[in-house]
Amino acid sequence: AMYPQDAILSEEAADDRSRLDNDICWVIDPIDGTKEFIRQSKDFCVMIGICYKGEPVFGVINIPKTGEVFYGGEEFGLSLKRHGEVINLPNVPLQDEKVLCSRSQRGQIILPYMTENGLTPLPCGSSGVKACRLIDGTASTYIHGTSVREWDTAAADALVRACLLYT
Repeated sequence: AMYPQDAILSEEAADDRSRLDNDICWVIDPIDGTKEFIRQSKDFCVMIGICYKGEPVFGVINIPKTGEVFYGGEEFGLSLKRHGEVINLPNVPLQDEKVLCSRSQRGQIILPYMTENGLTPLPCGSSGVKACRLIDGTASTYIHGTSVREWDTAAADALVRACLLYT
């Protein structure tokens, strides 16, 4: 209601392709990692990305079970709010050469590839949580083996761009 001229793309609604004609589009995934949410694991999140002229410029990823909210963009910096404390990122050194992979989609391609290349897998649920684990230094790489949609990547894209810019 506050921004009636803005377009919205959400996993939970039909895509209105006229959104591509708007300068601003909110890209929302209200529950990224549905299987994890159902199991009530910590690996699900809420993602909101704001795109300007088709490019992600600001992202918010809220991980309710860990009390973390990652937010920012190239023009805004990058921050983590954890249990009420705000931390400017990136400031967490890489702890290990672990590789994030999907808990539910490792299949016949990703795990053999990782084994052949001596990589240490770190299974994780939602793609948004994986992006946050790259940003906070928990892992160094994320391998994904299936297709993704804009709501899976917009918020994470803005945050990772900010992370790379401010590193």
